[in-house]
Amino acid sequence: MDMLKRISIIIDGMGMVLYSPFAVKKIPVGDDFLTKELWNPEDVKRHVESCQIIPFCTGSPGDYIIDCYEGLPSKDYLSKFEYILQLGIIVRNDTVCIRDLFDFTRWEPNCPEEQKIKIASGYYVMTICTSTPSDGITGENQLIEIHFSKIDYFPATRCDGVPLLCEA
Repeated sequence: MDMLKRISIIIDGMGMVLYSPFAVKKIPVGDDFLTKELWNPEDVKRHVESCQIIPFCTGSPGDYIIDCYEGLPSKDYLSKFEYILQLGIIVRNDTVCIRDLFDFTRWEPNCPEEQKIKIASGYYVMTICTSTPSDGITGENQLIEIHFSKIDYFPATRCDGVPLLCEA
């Protein structure tokens, strides 16, 4: 597995959103997209299954360290994690952004450079994994790994509402 980037992010919301910039071009600056499109579980399901704007719940605001890799992790490797999601994403212009869910309450399209991942355009399955930190406090310098595995076809993702990377 090749590491693409390590990102440190502080989130105020209950989760994160991944997207390629083309997917958010039509959101007006200042718009409360969170309330309009990412609050109702049915709307979240629709967005996740479109593989364009992909939110997921971390279970807590806090400080997260996100290690991004290219490649598919083995089942043995994944066995060390408590929580695992597999979601699809369409990447265009070789860029994926990772943002706090609450960034979508008053939309500002400029994603900070340190929250951008450079990866070849195409279809990907993302394996997102984490475990509760040893101190038991979710969101306290918690490590999340995101593995991007390129595929040749649209990633048919199915979910029931909000994807949870935490205990329900």
